[in-house]
Amino acid sequence: MVAFAVALAASQQTLDDVRASIRDLPLVVEGVVWLLGFPFLIALAIWQASWDEAVRLTVIAVLAVAYTYMFVPRVRKR
Repeated sequence: MVAFAVALAASQQTLDDVRASIRDLPLVVEGVVWLLGFPFLIALAIWQASWDEAVRLTVIAVLAVAYTYMFVPRVRKR
């Protein structure tokens, strides 16, 4: 998600180009790209939605927190 924020701050046109490039890939390759870059691509899809900007930023922030929480190592209880 940090990569998305940096890309958004650097150039929104670049994000548009990335999204267009991914959508033009063959379906199987596009699926692999989605699997490898899911958090980034879902944030990109949300950013391209027609929602209000505040709503888009909020949803992306919630996803970033959720993904961070999901991958925090936990101590197993015996």
